[in-house]
Amino acid sequence: MAQQITSRPGLFIAGYTALALALGALVIALRGYDFLLFILIWPVILSAMLVPWRMYLILIGIGVTVTATTLPLVVPDLNQSMMMAAAATASALLICESVYRVMRRQRAMARALQESEERFRCTFERAPAPMALTDVHGRLKWFNQRLCEMLGYERDTLEERMINDFAHPEDRHIRLHDALLAAVDGEASVEKRYITGDGRVAPVLVKGTLIRDAVGEPHEILVIFF
Repeated sequence: MAQQITSRPGLFIAGYTALALALGALVIALRGYDFLLFILIWPVILSAMLVPWRMYLILIGIGVTVTATTLPLVVPDLNQSMMMAAAATASALLICESVYRVMRRQRAMARALQESEERFRCTFERAPAPMALTDVHGRLKWFNQRLCEMLGYERDTLEERMINDFAHPEDRHIRLHDALLAAVDGEASVEKRYITGDGRVAPVLVKGTLIRDAVGEPHEILVIFF
């Protein structure tokens, strides 16, 4: 619905404003109040103008219109009914605006995080060197095509495997992840041999960086093969 409204805002604003004017005229005709009562429907017109940015104003506008129609029937005093309607409108605006700003901030943060992840993924996949992201135990979580080519395996074969499973049997005791956890600066490198899918031995220099979570605990390891 929101997409249809924003795609044809002119038609929506015209129809919505016409509805507001009709309801306002109906209230005045039924109650015989002067034109001041018509001010009660201003959020309806305002919401029509601000539809693409403040969708919640549509609900407030409809609510105020209903209030302007029914409240004078319950509260005969014009000033009292107007004050009650104005107070309810102001409260609703403040609450909805606060919620809207929080939601907009959350959406902006989520969008920024998504864009950051996309940039990282693009850089990761296009890197000239084999790269992998593992957990603290060495299990592959994310890796680029270069690593598949270096080890000579399809991507499905490497997913969720321990990187040390592909190491030369004589080098499996050399563990980069243990060295990283012991390093003060969270960086370490080791020389290690790996057995490729066609049986070749591939000697490489493996460099790693320890990535910590928000509370400072070891979370993931970024591994680059040279």
